[in-house]
Amino acid sequence: MGHENVGRRFDRYKLTAGYNAHINNKQFGGSSDWPLHYRYPNTTYTDTLTLTIGGVAFELHHARGETDDATWVWIPEARAVCTGDFFIWASPNCG
Repeated sequence: MGHENVGRRFDRYKLTAGYNAHINNKQFGGSSDWPLHYRYPNTTYTDTLTLTIGGVAFELHHARGETDDATWVWIPEARAVCTGDFFIWASPNCG
């Protein structure tokens, strides 16, 4: 399950695999290949999607973060938010 842009991002990763591997190896001093196989979501959503798992509602929300396919989750019953990489412990985030 994921935002509708996830598949397009995976397609772009496949097209730019050589470039991404080169940049990552230079940046991180390694020698590795960029992956070419991804598990595409079997269910996608555009703006919001609510799931109920074990009787608990999870509200998925699309937002643009470091990527255009990011999701943050609100769990009303627990009054909890799962931010993913929308919140980091660094300032400023120059990435």
